[in-house]
Amino acid sequence: MKYTITTITALIAIFLWSCDTIEGPYMVEFDVEQPTDTIDFKNIIEKFDTLDFIDTVETAILFEFTGWNCPMCYLGHEKIADLEKFFHEKIESVGIHAGGFADPGNEGPDFICDISNALYDKFDNPTDFPSGAVNSLNGGDLDSPTSWSSEVASDLVSTVDNPEIYLVVDVKHTDTSVIASVAGEFAMDLEGIYNLCLLIVEKEIIAPQNKLGTIIEEYEHHNVLRASMVNGVTGKTVALNPKIGKVFVFDNTFKVTNGEWNINNLVVIPFIYNTKTNILLKTMHIKPKTN
Repeated sequence: MKYTITTITALIAIFLWSCDTIEGPYMVEFDVEQPTDTIDFKNIIEKFDTLDFIDTVETAILFEFTGWNCPMCYLGHEKIADLEKFFHEKIESVGIHAGGFADPGNEGPDFICDISNALYDKFDNPTDFPSGAVNSLNGGDLDSPTSWSSEVASDLVSTVDNPEIYLVVDVKHTDTSVIASVAGEFAMDLEGIYNLCLLIVEKEIIAPQNKLGTIIEEYEHHNVLRASMVNGVTGKTVALNPKIGKVFVFDNTFKVTNGEWNINNLVVIPFIYNTKTNILLKTMHIKPKTN
């Protein structure tokens, strides 16, 4: 895969840019002129000291349907924990609490929100819980937890071999807001309309969970879907029939008004999908090196 110095440098500049004053949403979209002489992306790190702090990480997103009153959903939670131990930051999960099992009733937590209901509809109102889909918003791609490991592994290998987009994501928290800045560069020519979604999940929530018919009062819920930062499950259109090298920049500030949320435990999960196929792009994230 060929990448230019100019476009990768632009993405790194966005990553370093402070977003504290953004009131958003704002989007800047532009095409970058492609010089004849290009350099392999992997070689940039070796040739340019100013860029040697970056790493690329392939990612897969697991959309998990669950509910506090689902007696078997702990199996999905345990599978995701295993996947995170094995794949680390390469796997991101979205815990979608929707349907009858998510009804808080008299004793349960209320994790139902507008975006969880919207995704429940998007996935054709699934009835099998737990179930999940990897890098897809299609109900037909939902599988049981026993299938998730192989699907995640397959998608990650495919992403490394043929990435479709590179993303740089910078997220900041204030006392009342979550601020996100996203820059992306398409890695190949694609057809169709591509939308950006920014989902907010909350980790480490202690609340009741039904496990095999017994209510566990202090159960840790992980990556509970809380909100969408922009336009629900539809997101924001960032490209139409994009060509390789096309770059977009998007900034947004989400004000947190629910006092029960722990703002420091909120995580932003970005993804780009084809609006016709509902399949997520194979995404490589550009991040600072951890060593």
